[in-house]
Amino acid sequence: MKTVDTKEYISMLRTLIEEGKQVSMIISGSSMAPFLIHARDHICLKSPSGELRKGDMVFYQRSNGEYVMHRIYNVKNEEYYLIGDAQTVIEGPIQREQIFAIIIKVKRKGKWIVPEDFQWKFFAHIWPNIIPLRRTIIKNISFFQKMKRTKEFIKRNISRRNRTGSFRTDRPRVQRNGHPDRNRRIYLGAYRRSRKLQPSSTVDSGGIRSG
Repeated sequence: MKTVDTKEYISMLRTLIEEGKQVSMIISGSSMAPFLIHARDHICLKSPSGELRKGDMVFYQRSNGEYVMHRIYNVKNEEYYLIGDAQTVIEGPIQREQIFAIIIKVKRKGKWIVPEDFQWKFFAHIWPNIIPLRRTIIKNISFFQKMKRTKEFIKRNISRRNRTGSFRTDRPRVQRNGHPDRNRRIYLGAYRRSRKLQPSSTVDSGGIRSG
């Protein structure tokens, strides 16, 4: 199997886009969170045919050759200033010829979202205007997501405990003297039982009787 470099892959997509085709790809990177999540969400792109405006998500090529997808923050004197949804630093100016694609829809959490949807409008029109609050909001989102995962984990284990009578922690057992805890308990239990079975015995009718 041939492994394609990201830059080479985007270059191939760019060729298709410039031929008038629509292409889709999975998100790579975290600069567009919390709207788009790395390795989970997809985007659909095409060549921009009209005016580019604030809030549009576009693909462009930096002067160093790197390909980036960010959101337009401002347009001034036919130059573009862009920023990722997870970022607080604005990049620019970017020239129009550096922008080769615009995102027309996204697949978020398995559902396609278009510009008419509320989530799209929120991140296109409201999110760019609250840059100073972004870090606090993203931090709170991460905290509540972590709390939700912890709650679901506890709920699953309580349910498992009710069914099986055992509680799973998903933690590796601590090893002592080369024996995992469970094997150590079995080993010590067998040893203690064997000690109890060794008191003095007396011969009775040709058999062994414990004293």
